[in-house]
Amino acid sequence: MVNNLEDLDFADDLALLPHRIKDMRDKTKKLYEKGIKIGLKFNIKKTKIMKVMTRKGVTISVEGEDIEEVDQFTYLVSIVSKTGGTEKDINSRISKGRQAFAMLKPVWKSNALDWNPQGCRRRGRPTHSWRRTRLKELDNIGTIWREAKQIAQNRVRWRMTVSALCSVRDEED
Repeated sequence: MVNNLEDLDFADDLALLPHRIKDMRDKTKKLYEKGIKIGLKFNIKKTKIMKVMTRKGVTISVEGEDIEEVDQFTYLVSIVSKTGGTEKDINSRISKGRQAFAMLKPVWKSNALDWNPQGCRRRGRPTHSWRRTRLKELDNIGTIWREAKQIAQNRVRWRMTVSALCSVRDEED
């Protein structure tokens, strides 16, 4: 049974997790040699190394080329840093969320959610649209669309409205 996590593998990403510099050199050398045997190429420019609590100046190299040392890297969408903290990862995720909301802001400010198509639905299209479903739910609690848009501007009132909608929905189930 292995007591220590030695590496992380996912698709074409690999993270080696040795505890000593000597082990890192050995693992890197073995990885390179095994890769060559089965026809894989070792891209030194894409390969990075992050050392935590080790002496400076000690380098790892493959075929005479030093591997670049970094203070952080991204593995499976998470930022791994020398400090071991999650602050950079959380800040990165918050930033990505802000960007996504910023991209959607014009849609919310436009009348796209108010669009009410006239005429018949095409064959194969659902009979109930998102808007019709919301209108029915709002009607069940005695609210119209315009009022709901105004309520949504106030977070406390919106939470109360949504909780009322959830209780109505639970009663239907």
